[in-house]
Amino acid sequence: MSESNPLYGATVASNVPCRNRLTVSAYTWKRRWSIRGEESCQGMELIGGDTDDLAQIVRAARAWHGGTELTEIRRTAPFVHLAGRFEVPDHDPAQLAESEWQHLRTRAAEADAPEFQALIEAAFREPALRALYPFTSMWTLRFSTCTRPGLADLGLFWKAGDRPG
Repeated sequence: MSESNPLYGATVASNVPCRNRLTVSAYTWKRRWSIRGEESCQGMELIGGDTDDLAQIVRAARAWHGGTELTEIRRTAPFVHLAGRFEVPDHDPAQLAESEWQHLRTRAAEADAPEFQALIEAAFREPALRALYPFTSMWTLRFSTCTRPGLADLGLFWKAGDRPG
């Protein structure tokens, strides 16, 4: 949301402490709105989506504010996309890593990139890698011993198409 253009967006607080405010943005060139809801520890997306139905935006915002579970928000407002991450109220690093693995597996399954999906699934099957915090850049899977925002890149990485050793 821009303070110089307050009519292009709004934010909605949540009653759930581990959620940041839901951001609602208006498109500038057509009648359409988008949302983004993030978790509070790392600022990573939990839900997102866009629609031309303002009533659905209101339903999603009301559910976010009220602390409705993420899957129920999706049922309430079908345009909502779940990022695959789950909420980690106590910001436990192991749970944050598990949440990020779930996000990567969701993203890979939805992508039209079989090599990327194979990469994520192969790394996930390795217990030593699964214990680390995963992150991606340019179709490269990297690993850290810390969660965001202070990632400690271990220099371990796999690229889509690489064969795990």
